[in-house]
Amino acid sequence: RGLPDMAVVQHWHTLLNDTNPINAKSFKQMVKSIGEQTQRQGKNLFMPLRVAITGRMKGPEMPKLITLYPHDLLKQRALICLESVC
Repeated sequence: RGLPDMAVVQHWHTLLNDTNPINAKSFKQMVKSIGEQTQRQGKNLFMPLRVAITGRMKGPEMPKLITLYPHDLLKQRALICLESVC
């Protein structure tokens, strides 16, 4: 397994501090912003987010799944992902 793209995860972590609560619409806006900031798209954008959020490389659609996670858990997982790789 490859390591998640830390630029994507770092931007995700930063946006988490500015967005609460997260719903499908705000998640899509956050992903769009991360893509623009990191110049990533497709799998290179979504896979690091999926790994940082779920710890898995496969699963249901993220906009539907994101609302099931408490905001504090999302921030904690993003931070763990950043700290464990850096």
